[in-house]
Amino acid sequence: MKRTYIERSIRIKVKGPLSIVTGEYLELPADKVRTVRDIHKYLIQNYKDMAIEKGLGEVVENLDSQNLILVNGREINTLAGLDTNIGPDDEIVIINYTHGG
Repeated sequence: MKRTYIERSIRIKVKGPLSIVTGEYLELPADKVRTVRDIHKYLIQNYKDMAIEKGLGEVVENLDSQNLILVNGREINTLAGLDTNIGPDDEIVIINYTHGG
């Protein structure tokens, strides 16, 4: 009997200006993403240049200080910060802080 493997993914909802660069949802392979830090690395590798072009470079480079990051409804700084473990069943939301002046 042939086995079929379904590749699992981590789904991330992105809200605010950062979604201009990433889109409203990101799906990353679960076998490559184990922590919020891995999401940060992915964003830098794949979206940094576009973010800089849109004036959002700092939002990507300083992910944890420029965004509210929730894992299952809890802010990551109440967990393990960027080292917070994540899996395919977790709900992850990144909300960019926007400030006027």
